[in-house]
Amino acid sequence: MLSKFKSLVIETIAAQVVEGTERELITLNQNQLFHGEDADGNKLPRYRSERRARIKNSMNPLPGYGIPDYYVTGRMYNQMYVDFERDGTYKIRSNVPYFGVLTARGGNPFGIQPNNKVQYIKNTFKGRFIKIIANIVGVKVA
Repeated sequence: MLSKFKSLVIETIAAQVVEGTERELITLNQNQLFHGEDADGNKLPRYRSERRARIKNSMNPLPGYGIPDYYVTGRMYNQMYVDFERDGTYKIRSNVPYFGVLTARGGNPFGIQPNNKVQYIKNTFKGRFIKIIANIVGVKVA
């Protein structure tokens, strides 16, 4: 059992768990955006157009007047994905052609807020991580 523990590559297991929970990460990011918040917990940059602010506020008042949620048709949300980097990090993106325009507006819209990272680790990551290690090592986890 000790040799199995020594052979574990924690980074690889962690990356495997994150890749297997892509949908949960995206959902956390979408919930932040729908409330007009970026990955740092700040409000997204305000609309420049008063007309647009009025229209969007009537569609979703949760972010607050003048704060975007990046949701109109659902296309951008539906095309969100996690881009896994070679160094073990990840970035949340969307395949919509205007993705660059959204990121250029300022703020840090695509990513997970620190408090949501804690929630993700506790509720999603931790259990799966432990289960994979337990399976490799050959122990039972309650």
